[in-house]
Amino acid sequence: MKVFYLAVFAFFFTACQSQHTENQAATVPSTTTVPATAVVENLDKATFAAALSTATSPQLIDVRTPREYDTGHIENAVNIDFLSPDFEEKILAQLDKDKPVFVYCQVGGRSAKAATVLKKQGFKTIYELKGGYAVW
Repeated sequence: MKVFYLAVFAFFFTACQSQHTENQAATVPSTTTVPATAVVENLDKATFAAALSTATSPQLIDVRTPREYDTGHIENAVNIDFLSPDFEEKILAQLDKDKPVFVYCQVGGRSAKAATVLKKQGFKTIYELKGGYAVW
């Protein structure tokens, strides 16, 4: 009986792994290249603020909606709405891939997704505010 359960577990484990690999291949365009040096760091408020203040030519983006941005934002932040259908086009048009990007949203969900998109698009250094604007 133990052998049966072990076999069933092994089957499901390998089947799930195979499906995950296929899904990953389908969601990443073949033309997208991620540099080996790409870094995404999830920083607490103090570390984020310190890194922002000492970075050379930092690019600070608020990926919340314009309405959220208008209620308050970090000084010098540029609003690029992650939920906008042209988010990727906007980041490619407005940001420099070689300069550090500091990204935040309200609590961290959208900024984590935005950081993944930035990394896939070839941005080299990405800092995400852990906890988002809510902790600022």
